[in-house]
Amino acid sequence: MREPRAQTVYKRRRMALSRSSTAGIAAVALAAAAGVARAAAETAAGGDVPVAPIPPAAHGPWTNALVLKTPTAEAVVVPDIGRVCSFAPADGSNLLHVAAALAPQASGRRSGAGSWKDYGGVWSWPSPESVWPRIRAEGGSPDDLFEGRPWTGRAWRTADGAAVCTLLQDFGPPLNVRVTRTLRLSRLSASLEIRQRLEQTGPSIIPSGPSVLVRIQAPQRLVFPADDATDPPLHPVAFEAPPVFAVTRAPDSAVYHVDLGGEHRLAATASRAWVAAELPRHLLLLRAGETGAHAAQEAAAYVHRGAAHAELELAAPGRRLRPGETAETAVFLDCFPEPADLNDRELAVRTRLLAGEREAASVP
Repeated sequence: MREPRAQTVYKRRRMALSRSSTAGIAAVALAAAAGVARAAAETAAGGDVPVAPIPPAAHGPWTNALVLKTPTAEAVVVPDIGRVCSFAPADGSNLLHVAAALAPQASGRRSGAGSWKDYGGVWSWPSPESVWPRIRAEGGSPDDLFEGRPWTGRAWRTADGAAVCTLLQDFGPPLNVRVTRTLRLSRLSASLEIRQRLEQTGPSIIPSGPSVLVRIQAPQRLVFPADDATDPPLHPVAFEAPPVFAVTRAPDSAVYHVDLGGEHRLAATASRAWVAAELPRHLLLLRAGETGAHAAQEAAAYVHRGAAHAELELAAPGRRLRPGETAETAVFLDCFPEPADLNDRELAVRTRLLAGEREAASVP
C-alpha cells in the first residue's frame, strides 16, 4: 500500500538533512556580528537628531500615509488605522500580506466579530488577548477599542540617515492607557524597530502587555525557538495541532512546513523571544530588543496554508500598571536575503545566529 504523499515528502526532506559546513556557519556568525556592530554605530550619540520632516503621501485609499525610506528598505505607515501596510527591502516588493488593506470596509477571518477589520500588515494591541474577556466584562469591546481608530502620526529623517515615525493613541476606559509607538527604519540594514511606551493615565483593572503582529505573504517555512528536551516542540494555541510530519526538530529550534500543515496557531515552548518566516527570496525575523519591564515576550504564529499567509507574533505578558506608571518594549522586524536550498537544519542554525544566539555557531 502506498503511503500518503505528505509523508513521502516529509521522509524525503528528512533524508535531505545534512550537517552545515563549518565555513558556512562561521560566515553566518560573522554576518550576524557585523549587523550588531552596524546597529551600534547607527545609534551613536547625535545620530537620531531630526533634520527634515517627512510629509504625508497617498497610499491606497489613504492620503496621509507616512513613507519611511532608506537605501536599504521602505516602510509605509498609515496613521488612520495605526498599521504598517508595506515593508519592502531595496531589492524586492512588499513582504506583508495586506489583501484587505485596499478595502477598509472588509472584514477578515473573524468576520462578524464587532467592528474588527482585517487590514493585515503590522499592528499592535496594548493588552494581551488573554485579558480580552475582562475588557468585555467591564463593558468594553476589544474590536471597537483597538481597530479602526485613527492615530496621531508624524515622521522625519535623522542626521544619521534613518527614517522615524511616531504614532500616538489615548485609550479611554476601561484601559486608560496612552500608547506611543516609535518606528525607526535603519539606514544600514533592512530593519524596522518598533518601540512602544505605555503610560497609565487612570485607574484600570485591565493588565497592559503589548503584542506586535506581522502578517506576511507566501511563507514557506516558519522557525521557532524550542528546547531539545521539550516534546512536542510547539504548543497549539488554537485549532488542531499540526501533523507530526509538518514539524522538523533542529538544535534548540523547530521548523514548521507550511505546505504540509493546515490552519494552526502555534506558540514556542522555549522562552526565547523570536520567530521567523522563510519567504521565496527572503527571511523575515521578528525578535525582541533590549530587556525591560515587559522583556519576557512570548513567540507565536498563526498560519493558514489555504490563505497563503502567516502571522508572526511577539506578546508581552499582561501586568497592571498604576496611574502614572510606564512600561516599554522594543522589537525588531529584520529582513535578510535567503540563500536557496537550505535544509531545515541549516535554516534553523542560520536563523538562530541572526537572532543573536551565537552559541548556534558551535552546532556540528
